[in-house]
Amino acid sequence: MKKLNSIQFLRAFAILLLIYAGAIQLASTFAKSQQQQFFHLRYFGFMGLDLFMVIAGFMTGYSFYYYSGKKDGIEFLKNRFLRINPLYYIGTLIFMVFVCFLHKNFPFVLVLSGLRDMFLPFRILNAQQQFYLLLVDSWPFTFLWLFYILFALTIFFRIKKKLLVLGLLLLVLSIAGFYVTAYVQFRAKYVTSPIMLEYLSGLLIYWLYRERKIPGYAATAFLILGVAGYIYNIFFGDNDIFRTKGDLDQIYELRHVLLMGVPAVMLVAGCIEMERNGKLMPVWNNRWFLLTGNAAYSIFLVYPTVYFLLIMGYIQIGKAPNPDLNIWLHMPIAWGLGILFYRKVEIPLLAMFETPHTPTTYANA
Repeated sequence: MKKLNSIQFLRAFAILLLIYAGAIQLASTFAKSQQQQFFHLRYFGFMGLDLFMVIAGFMTGYSFYYYSGKKDGIEFLKNRFLRINPLYYIGTLIFMVFVCFLHKNFPFVLVLSGLRDMFLPFRILNAQQQFYLLLVDSWPFTFLWLFYILFALTIFFRIKKKLLVLGLLLLVLSIAGFYVTAYVQFRAKYVTSPIMLEYLSGLLIYWLYRERKIPGYAATAFLILGVAGYIYNIFFGDNDIFRTKGDLDQIYELRHVLLMGVPAVMLVAGCIEMERNGKLMPVWNNRWFLLTGNAAYSIFLVYPTVYFLLIMGYIQIGKAPNPDLNIWLHMPIAWGLGILFYRKVEIPLLAMFETPHTPTTYANA
């Protein structure tokens, strides 16, 4: 299967947005920076999470759309679990160990809740009405696994038109969610969250990529609209929406999708089609972007621990550098340690799990 370098570029862009947002939060612990006070720049970087969600939907289709039958369904779930969860457990446990040893006042009940919700990302227990993750920016995982389960069902039942079935199902669920009582029926709110539409949008982009040849001018338009959407959010975004973390509020989550998800959809569609049309190839093939994109998951798992250790270090010293300088100093540290984690942990671990698999049936989806 051809590797799309534009996807690696998008992953690199997404993780850089996220560690930038984290660096601003770190700097704000000690002083106000000019950057955090510049319109909505302080929380703008969290749009990287929406970009990851759309990419995940696209890659699910790109890699697994032809899977069909029980054997392939099991293989799909196994593949996704081994690709995502072991590394996630390692990253979370590393963070937990440092927090427990260095943050003496950190509530132990949050550690227990974090471990529970790390191993059981589905919001099905009564206690999970209050959902807590130690790596707080990993909240999309709970929706990602719901998307994977639904996609796996289309494989199990040999459904050829996966996009159509999932599209109708998620649209109906999203609409139904507005008529479900909040908080009291939080399980229903979880499965009807509009956030799921971002994964569905990625799957739609894959279908268009496979079935239609998008003209160059349309690809350029998608890219321009995506970039414009990101710029718009810097100046006219909504901090309350930026800070939502899967809070199971249908109105906020729908606004989240429209404000943050739509630009991500445009950007992903534009970049992928630009690459297919042979445009901007020096950007997609840039070695630094490719490395950062490949290591994006490791950087994502490592940067909260890095920033936590930096905060604790500054507390011990009694002062921190200039906050605006701080931001640009800390991002390369998080990036570098994430690359180290990628090379020393992620690559060997994935190599250990890797097994070849050929889909048993190729459906005309």
